[in-house]
Amino acid sequence: LRAAAALQEAKIQGKPLAVLALDIDHFKQINDVYGHPTGDRALRSFSQVCQQLARDDALLGRLGGDEFAIVLPRSDDGAAYDFAQRLRLAVQENATAEHAPLRLQLTTSIGIAHHPCEHLTECGLDDLLARADQALYRAKQRGRNRVELWTGHDQPGAA
Repeated sequence: LRAAAALQEAKIQGKPLAVLALDIDHFKQINDVYGHPTGDRALRSFSQVCQQLARDDALLGRLGGDEFAIVLPRSDDGAAYDFAQRLRLAVQENATAEHAPLRLQLTTSIGIAHHPCEHLTECGLDDLLARADQALYRAKQRGRNRVELWTGHDQPGAA
């Protein structure tokens, strides 16, 4: 509800807003190889890094599994991309999952979409999340541990 309210406020005020979709790279393998307790530790470590880096007006939520979303009010593509890169590096440097005697270093892939939306007359939160998720998928296709902006070329069937 807070994310939808932030989007409505951005529309009324004519301000930008960015939505980030992110997850832990290779999370399924962590669960499968090291077990769910290690996966749970990975989720806790990852979410702590996200919370520490997120600014006060950011809205962070877990969508399910290892999927998270961050809504950044008053953020255009440039500001959102800079934040996402800082977050990606912070996860790479600080997020771990212990599985004695191993310490697994985590990485994240991040997709970004923004309001105002191109190519849509009406753009809702679900549209932004879908676009951010498409950009996240492209980040994974391009090797993971990276940030991608939604460009319109992420759409199924786009050239």
